[in-house]
Amino acid sequence: MPIERLTKLKIKLLESEVPQYQVAARCGMHPSQLSSYALGQTTIPIKHLRSLTKYFKCRQQDLQGWDEVEWVIDG
Repeated sequence: MPIERLTKLKIKLLESEVPQYQVAARCGMHPSQLSSYALGQTTIPIKHLRSLTKYFKCRQQDLQGWDEVEWVIDG
């Protein structure tokens, strides 16, 4: 099974049933900003981190940093 290193935020977004652009709108940011955070290209500023923790009902630590994910490929 392939293992991929993703940001914790990206994992939350992939687990969510809401499209990423809608999550961005609900958290008061542009979709490209959220994408940049999710790809680990930009550090999440505290105001957006607070919005995201409220949206996902989680702690800041649950959205910051990287994690390794093992993908199951159907076939």
